[in-house]
Amino acid sequence: MDYNIINGGLICKVSNNLLISDLKKLNTVFNFTARGMFWFMNFDDIGVFYSDQKQNNALYRFDVERSEDKLLLNKPCYGLCLHEDWLYYISEDDRKVYRCAKNGKDDTRIIDEEVDSFILENEKLYYTNVRGIWRCNNRGGEREQVSSVVASILLLIDGKLAYTNRNKQHLLTVLELDTNQIQVFDGMAVGSLNTDGRYLYGTNRFNEGSIYRIDPATGNSIRICGESADYLHIIENELYFCLKREWHKMSLVGGQYQKV
Repeated sequence: MDYNIINGGLICKVSNNLLISDLKKLNTVFNFTARGMFWFMNFDDIGVFYSDQKQNNALYRFDVERSEDKLLLNKPCYGLCLHEDWLYYISEDDRKVYRCAKNGKDDTRIIDEEVDSFILENEKLYYTNVRGIWRCNNRGGEREQVSSVVASILLLIDGKLAYTNRNKQHLLTVLELDTNQIQVFDGMAVGSLNTDGRYLYGTNRFNEGSIYRIDPATGNSIRICGESADYLHIIENELYFCLKREWHKMSLVGGQYQKV
């Protein structure tokens, strides 16, 4: 799964160009042309699938070659995630999880309870709500509880489930799924979280939202940006983030950042 989605899916690389949603002007820019306000952007060979804030968060597809937008599903979609031939999302009408085909057809509810967030990896869907963290298959079946913790962010890294504990100051926690061993990062209250597959990158509320790189294998962490950041996105070897609602980027290893 592209974990930029859990941070809003506000930047998407298409060929050698970027689709960037501007949080100050509330529009999305592609090749210097402003469009709607795209959230949760997912790209495949057909185009970019997204939820448009200016159109009641309805589901659209942007045809990159023709520079055209097409309405696929006229209902408010949150957390949109493309997986194979299906689009998964939380309906903002009832907070339940649905999926539909990439043409907007065959819209079906797969989780019949309110969900705060979800991720989809290796044919398994993990989601969190007020009753804890749950896991099911990609059609909503074989449901089981993973943890009773109420989490606000979820992602998978190297067979481990990383999440933030909502009832404990949003502390970063890593759960080894095979052994149920838990590692809690007491000094890391996370507001935004992403991964490159090896490290976690998170903004720390205990340190004014500055960015840290965390190694789940060793438990070590290092601050790589001292500014108050949000909306962490990873594209190739660069970390994109917002400072005062303006986009900046830097190397994943840290160093000087620059305005996008």
